[in-house]
Amino acid sequence: MKPLGRMIDRVATEIRGKTSPHYKNSVLNVKNGDVCVIVNIEDPLVTGKKLLFKKLRYHTGFIGHLKEYSYKSVLNHKPELLYHHLLKKTMPKNKLSMKYLDNLILCRGPTHNLPQFPEFAPDQKIYSLLPETNFLEMVQKDPSIKLVD
Repeated sequence: MKPLGRMIDRVATEIRGKTSPHYKNSVLNVKNGDVCVIVNIEDPLVTGKKLLFKKLRYHTGFIGHLKEYSYKSVLNHKPELLYHHLLKKTMPKNKLSMKYLDNLILCRGPTHNLPQFPEFAPDQKIYSLLPETNFLEMVQKDPSIKLVD
């Protein structure tokens, strides 16, 4: 089980495809990254009091309109927003970063209903967001499943 920040860093590396031997950083090769399926996004491992005191900040574009929300309130209402925001911050600031985020699939429950990505067998070693559920899935586009270390 990994904390939220370390997991986000690993997912960012995977969806860019930097772990594959055929990695190329160009507009033509955006789809070379791995597809990552993350389940149980409602309960991440966050140490200390970060849920209460860390803030998700964004500016609306108008003067004085800086919006701040704690991680806990964002996770209660829309946890996808938190993961998308954190991954966007870890991606390079260029034209490709939003295209790489298309390789990310977020699911709230312990399983997903995507037929193109098979479920893991319970005896396989996988990382999870919660120790009791034991599900965090990193899946490649091809049928061979890639487990996260």
